[in-house]
Amino acid sequence: MYKAIIYSNNLEIIKKTCNILFNKFDNIKLLGIVNSIEEFNSLSNNCKINLIIISDLDFKNPTLQNLLKRIENKIVFCNGNKKFNNSKYTLYLPLNSENSYIHQQLKKFISKVNNRLIRKKVYKVLEKLNFDFKLNGTNYLLEAIVYSYLNKEKYLYENLKQEIYPYVAKIYHVEPDNVKWSIVRSVNIIKNHINYTEFNSIFCDKITPKSLISEIVNRI
Repeated sequence: MYKAIIYSNNLEIIKKTCNILFNKFDNIKLLGIVNSIEEFNSLSNNCKINLIIISDLDFKNPTLQNLLKRIENKIVFCNGNKKFNNSKYTLYLPLNSENSYIHQQLKKFISKVNNRLIRKKVYKVLEKLNFDFKLNGTNYLLEAIVYSYLNKEKYLYENLKQEIYPYVAKIYHVEPDNVKWSIVRSVNIIKNHINYTEFNSIFCDKITPKSLISEIVNRI
């Protein structure tokens, strides 16, 4: 769940974003609407905010810059029809955009944010289990778990050979069999170096690529 605030006194921005957030996204919770640094500071001190919606005029305010560093993901509405190159953590939208366009761009942006967040979680789990990220197989495994999580309603990990290995192979420009045996190698190596405290808290059965992927997907 993403906890968002709107920093604006522009009724057009407030109306557009509220309508879209409430009607189109069930994974974004709007914590509040503020229009002063004091209100913003108070809210951000009391809540963990990971998404802010703001106008470009406020966004450029030097006084706000340090406060904005607390929030990783930003959506900035801009006056006029200027075209901006979106940064990794910031989505720029023309203020006069149609609701359908805003919804489309927000959907893409939140998808990227989801991917990044899940990737961090999976990395931490594999790191705790003492997987070696110098091995290709470990990096292939990370991609496989992230992809499986983001598509978990399809249970992709039930069919590694047809679904997951080809997907990872395309990313790294290798053959699916190369992905398969590299992951198997990483899993076999980790059996001798496993963090058993973490292992016992996560897994019940024998560790295999399939059990590893399915357990992590179901637990993060």
